[in-house]
Amino acid sequence: MKIFWSSKGMLVSLLVALVVLVAACSGSQGTAGERGATGPQGVAGAQGPAGEQGATGPQGIQGAAGSAAIASASIVTSPMCVLSTKREDPQTLTVWGSGWASGELVLISAVVDADTSKLLLPISANESGAFELPIAFASNPTTAQNGSGEIAKFPGAGLLTLAAEGLNGGMATAPVMFVLDKCPA
Repeated sequence: MKIFWSSKGMLVSLLVALVVLVAACSGSQGTAGERGATGPQGVAGAQGPAGEQGATGPQGIQGAAGSAAIASASIVTSPMCVLSTKREDPQTLTVWGSGWASGELVLISAVVDADTSKLLLPISANESGAFELPIAFASNPTTAQNGSGEIAKFPGAGLLTLAAEGLNGGMATAPVMFVLDKCPA
């Protein structure tokens, strides 16, 4: 078998290739090529430390005035049931109120239905916004009797709403049973 390349010939060929390669790489630098396309954005780095506190800003302008708050008014009664009687022996219902404006005029009325309200008596709240109003009821009232003043006309039988409306906007209600015969036990 005949060897196509001898070891000496191979060594000479490798040396020649190496010399050519070194000669080719040792020339002067060529001109720069065109800039390539921009690659994708890398991952965001870690957040840096917080900066120093800035200076205090100037005072802002004053806002518009708000609306006046209305106190939460309330009323309670005693008793919760009123019997229809004659003017000679009126039945008294006492109404206590609180949460009204100092000196507020409060109108007490019996709400019979959605369209009918019967004014009973007015009263003014004291300095702390409270009042106590005894109201005497009779089926046939006349003018001033019983130290507190007037006797109110019995508004009719049924479970009615006693409403207190203040002239400063306060409003409160309480249920009251008006009966002809006997109050339920």
